[in-house]
Amino acid sequence: MADVHQMPDPRPAFTQIADDVREQIRQGELVVGMKLPALPILAERYGVAINTARAAVRVLVDEGLVHTQSTKGTFVLKVPGDPEPSPEVLEIQGYLRGLSAQMDALGQHFERLEHRVQELEARLRSSPERPHGVQEGGTGARTPEDGLTGD
Repeated sequence: MADVHQMPDPRPAFTQIADDVREQIRQGELVVGMKLPALPILAERYGVAINTARAAVRVLVDEGLVHTQSTKGTFVLKVPGDPEPSPEVLEIQGYLRGLSAQMDALGQHFERLEHRVQELEARLRSSPERPHGVQEGGTGARTPEDGLTGD
């Protein structure tokens, strides 16, 4: 991948970049499901502005070869010349993208909860007084062994 300004090609830079990435997909250098380099990296590789790299990616999106997911990146959807997927496959792909987004949201929520638990544990360790019913090393939760299950 060279600086497109040094190539003796009269076509716009974004067209040259789109053609190059399309060829990388066709040749198997970029495979279905693979993430494309981020726009700043594409821009640097080709010696162009980020907006030029963005325009090249937009061409590939419009052709249905790649799909951009907000905050995730741009991913290869299909190889040029491959037949269009059936409506069922497209529906399943959409469903899977939705599940992926939900999993990401759950992961972020879980991380926030873990962080909050760590904060509370640190506060408990540093506090000279323990909440009622909490003994050293314990949580204060009632167990069947206590005979106090709250039933």
